[in-house]
Amino acid sequence: RFFAKAEKMNPEEAGRALADASDLHEASEHAARSEKAQTKTPGRDDKVDGHFVVFVEVDGRVVELDGCMGFPIDHGATSAAGLLQDAARVIQTEFMARAPGDPNFSVMALAPASGAGSSGGARPPGGGADPAYEGQVDSLVAMGFPREQALEALQRAAG
Repeated sequence: RFFAKAEKMNPEEAGRALADASDLHEASEHAARSEKAQTKTPGRDDKVDGHFVVFVEVDGRVVELDGCMGFPIDHGATSAAGLLQDAARVIQTEFMARAPGDPNFSVMALAPASGAGSSGGARPPGGGADPAYEGQVDSLVAMGFPREQALEALQRAAG
């Protein structure tokens, strides 16, 4: 019913109508409470192929937080400035080395912009490598990515 009404509306009207569609809200809440909508949490001893871990700096140490482990894992000394490189080393030597060529592996870094005068992702004239990316490119290369692919990914992410 909602779709039949909304297809004749402009986006603003459709947005208001959706906000007011109490029957849709009720159906959504009912579905979310259903046991069928819930993901079964694996047990501590279950083999899990895909999950997330995070590396953080705690009191000058690289600490891995992995919900499957049940406790933090200390990977040695680091600093706030060296965390990315140190985490990359751990990923390369302890994760990638265990499963070389595994396509089910990805890495994401959530970090503040580097340097006080960071260009915010701007590219220099002529499309060359932005010096602000060099540390990030080096980190990705240390993880096993080709230099050009790393630079291109960083430039695309910056928009």
